[in-house]
Amino acid sequence: GLGKGWDVEQVLSEARVVHFSDSPLPKPWLASEEQIQKFRPECTGGVGWEEDCREREAWVGFYEDFKRRRKDVCAM
Repeated sequence: GLGKGWDVEQVLSEARVVHFSDSPLPKPWLASEEQIQKFRPECTGGVGWEEDCREREAWVGFYEDFKRRRKDVCAM
């Protein structure tokens, strides 16, 4: 509802397609590891002293999954 943030786990469970559009970061087949680390999302404030990094972990996971699948399928 209004005023509530989005739930990364719910969105991931419902997603069927991922479109990489993270300007100024190049597409995943062009982005270097350094660029991925530079442009990854920041963790958000969590409970107490702990940060909530679920969104960043999901985002980085998309890039890792792309690289793994490209290597497996395309031998690249």
